[in-house]
Amino acid sequence: MTSHFSKVLLVLLLLIFASARADHIDDSAYPYAVEITIELLAQEKLYKADPDKPRLFHESTTTRIVLYKFWGSGFLSTQNDPDDDDPHGALRDVGLMVHEVGVNRRGTSTLKLESAGGKPVVALAQDTILVYPDGKKARDINYTAKVPVHFWQGSLADFDKRKRVTAEALPAGKTALETALNKMLTRVFVERRKEIDANLADNGLKLLGPTVTYKLETKGPRALKVIFDNNLSMARLRLPDMRVHIKARVEQNYEQDTSDDR
Repeated sequence: MTSHFSKVLLVLLLLIFASARADHIDDSAYPYAVEITIELLAQEKLYKADPDKPRLFHESTTTRIVLYKFWGSGFLSTQNDPDDDDPHGALRDVGLMVHEVGVNRRGTSTLKLESAGGKPVVALAQDTILVYPDGKKARDINYTAKVPVHFWQGSLADFDKRKRVTAEALPAGKTALETALNKMLTRVFVERRKEIDANLADNGLKLLGPTVTYKLETKGPRALKVIFDNNLSMARLRLPDMRVHIKARVEQNYEQDTSDDR
């Protein structure tokens, strides 16, 4: 999975809610809706082989394209694309190309080639934290997934003979990956809920917990694929394209803010 993913989710939630403060709202509660869609495209991770364990690889770099799209009702719609004729239409898409070298992360991110019942499995694991220049640390990614694969170039025996081989996820592998990432997504909301709530409260907002829904799913034809190049002692992982869709309702209350500066 992409690094910084949990940070991206948190930042997006805080950004869309915090940017929507409207002091002209009277002193009472108003429920509004918000949707966030995140698409993670063309994702690749490069791993270096462990010199002491021939089937174990450690993450080195990651690249991807990230697209964000927001939609909000009520006062949240004030953040919409100013050129959009529909005042409640979608926000302008935001796209980024991200390349990470891992220097701001600490922890473990590995890929391991295993065998289960004589059939190949790619085991992915990441448990990392973000480390900022000032020394501050924050949770990053924490997930494990065992993805059944099939070789369409070479075999396990060829891998052990130090030949170049290529493996691709089976349908069961796709399901296993999605399940693991959705569990991680749930942990993000649970572990960082206090941080989200505190930031929203600073802006006179409250997230209505029972209304929060989220789901990650893979999209498009790209399956998880791994190229093991033993000549270079590297493994290149191509992740499937993914989409995360988050929905929530928020409430605004300005009991303490009745200034004339409106």
